Amino acid sequence: MNQEDRKSWAKTLFTISNKDPKDVALEVGVSETALKSWMKDGAWDEVRCSGLVSKKHQTKMFMSQIEKLNNRLAIENDPNPKDVDLIVKYTNAVKNLEEEVALGTIIDVSEQFIIWLRKRDNAMARKLVVLFDSYIKFKVSESR
Repeated sequence: MNQEDRKSWAKTLFTISNKDPKDVALEVGVSETALKSWMKDGAWDEVRCSGLVSKKHQTKMFMSQIEKLNNRLAIENDPNPKDVDLIVKYTNAVKNLEEEVALGTIIDVSEQFIIWLRKRDNAMARKLVVLFDSYIKFKVSESR
């Protein structure tokens, strides 16, 4: 496995999982110093954070809250107006999430596409990893 493949693998492990840099470095087979350099150059911390607030993650969280509130309202004879208000707010939040493309979604799709492409054309996948990374860095800087 070449250095770019290791870097891409490390980025995926770090940004998607909750593994710390030391564990990622061990798993990928690079020094922790090299990994931390890649993390800094690629703004991996921001990428990881944006994944935690991705549309998919946020939608799941809101839908879970709506389900809990609906279950409680189904049991109660006299619904609490605050709970009804929360359901409306959570539903609107989900609707708003459906209308925008979050950075986390861009990252999810780009990573899935790269994984798919590697099996078909590894050389092209390597080129696109560089372009996707550049685009994601641009989107991170744009959102500041």
